[in-house]
Amino acid sequence: DIYRQHGNQVAASIPTALHEAFTTGRVKPGEPLMLVGTAAGLTLAGMVLLP
Repeated sequence: DIYRQHGNQVAASIPTALHEAFTTGRVKPGEPLMLVGTAAGLTLAGMVLLP
């Protein structure tokens, strides 16, 4: 949840969340990452990044 610090970023929310996760140490090298995003209406997308 980065909304409180960064505000509503629409398309930039996933890159900003990734940056936040890496810089705060929440992501360790070699760990898979799951990304999930939503948009207006019934849009939902997701992916898993494997090292």
